[in-house]
Amino acid sequence: MRHIKYAFIIPILLLIGCGPSKTVKPNAVGAVSVDPHVQVTTNPELLSGVGPLLTPHFESEKEKHRQYKRQLEEGKIDVGAIVRKEFLAALSQHPAYGPKLKANGPYKFVVSVPYHALVQQTTLSDKYAANVVIDVVLLAPDGTVLFKSTAQSCIFSKCVTPYTLPELKANPSLLGEQYLEASKDAVSEIVSEL
Repeated sequence: MRHIKYAFIIPILLLIGCGPSKTVKPNAVGAVSVDPHVQVTTNPELLSGVGPLLTPHFESEKEKHRQYKRQLEEGKIDVGAIVRKEFLAALSQHPAYGPKLKANGPYKFVVSVPYHALVQQTTLSDKYAANVVIDVVLLAPDGTVLFKSTAQSCIFSKCVTPYTLPELKANPSLLGEQYLEASKDAVSEIVSEL
């Protein structure tokens, strides 16, 4: 997993883990499918400021968070659908699993998004970028876990184009594009571990 330099992400990764904790050889697996339902956290975060720097602006931060949640709803940005689409696209290109990908394969990849956020680039920046943490589990027909991995998209404009909150509000599709970029990054890390 990528080296993460930012302290507020480390506790999240400690809670959810990272990298493959279980792997299986692709030749031991038959036809695979991707579960159509992606469980997504119901509490997206808007992270800005650091520690005491956030305190003087607490009310304005709460309003920014409400605005962000409204943008997700009003813009009909379905983070789960975006992540699933990107996982399917990447899996279909995988040399071992791509040819085995079927609509109803008995071996099932289950994808979830335990965390996603809009993250301020730096304390002094007015730009934000989407960030996702993705969990993928491959289940055998009997429910045995054959593969399990967690990945986080890169942050701080390495793979996601940052925008100001007014830019995101004026053009809601930009937020969807950010989640697409973030999802591609995290998914590529997981698929490379298969």
